[in-house]
This record gives sequence, structure tokens and C-alpha cells, in this order.
Amino acid sequence: MGRNKKEKLVKPNSKVKVSGIKRGVTISCKSLTREEVVLKSKLDAQNFVLTRPKTRAECKNMEGPCPYVGCKYNLYLDINKNNGSIKFNFPDLEFDELEETCALNIIEKGETTLEDIGKHMNLTRERVRQIQDNVIEKLKKSGLFPEEVLDYYNIKE
Repeated sequence: MGRNKKEKLVKPNSKVKVSGIKRGVTISCKSLTREEVVLKSKLDAQNFVLTRPKTRAECKNMEGPCPYVGCKYNLYLDINKNNGSIKFNFPDLEFDELEETCALNIIEKGETTLEDIGKHMNLTRERVRQIQDNVIEKLKKSGLFPEEVLDYYNIKE
């Protein structure tokens, strides 16, 4: 399985959407060479001391694009902690080329359309709507969605 030792780990090619933007691409840990797996296990075993912000207040006023691509709110990468896969949301761009790099910045701007959210996450409007429906359903089942919120957004039980 895996790649040839001499090949470097690079972002894989992607299919182009109708809109002309390339789809997100995932790199699985299964495609790593033995040497990369050993290196990954060594890195996982080390305790890194990161200097990245610990709270939103610390990173809120940062200049330019957010350099912390491993942050769960960064829009450049999605890292699956269960299987170790890495998804490049914008495989044809570098992180500093994104219009917006932090999901929290988008949230702070206030109400936005599904289309705009999809543009920032490289998803279709329909996929954003499906994710929204799943989240609402989970919140309703959890009991964490107060009745006032359901009424405000006209969400039927």
C-alpha cells in the first residue's frame, strides 16, 4: 500500500466543480510510506509546546490570514482526529491566498447566506443546508435547544 519512498507528500489533484473551484481533497494515513508512519508516531509521542492562542480574545485581532492551519476553526484544513486523515478544503490555494481563514471571523460578522458559507468552506449551498439540518436535529434531540430558540427560528419539533 502506500507511496514510493522517493515521492514527497503533496496535495493530491482534485476534480473541478462546475463553479471552476477544485473540490476538497483528503489524504489518508493509509497512503503514507513506512518511514512517514514511523515519523508520524514519533511526532505524536512528543509533547509539543505550541505558542498558538488559547482563547478567541488572543487571536481575534491578528493581522492577515491565520497561520494556525491545525486549529479546528481554520478553513484551510480539516483534520480527522479519529483516523488521522487531512482534508485540504482548497487544494489549488495556499493558506494565505484564502479570502477568509477563520470560521470564527465569519460567525462574528453575523447573519450570512448558505451560499456565502459554502464559498468560504468550498461546499455547495445544498451541502451547507444538509449540515445545518443535521446540527439542528442533534441539538433538538440533546435537549440543549431552548424552546425560545426553536420559536425564533421557526423550527418545528
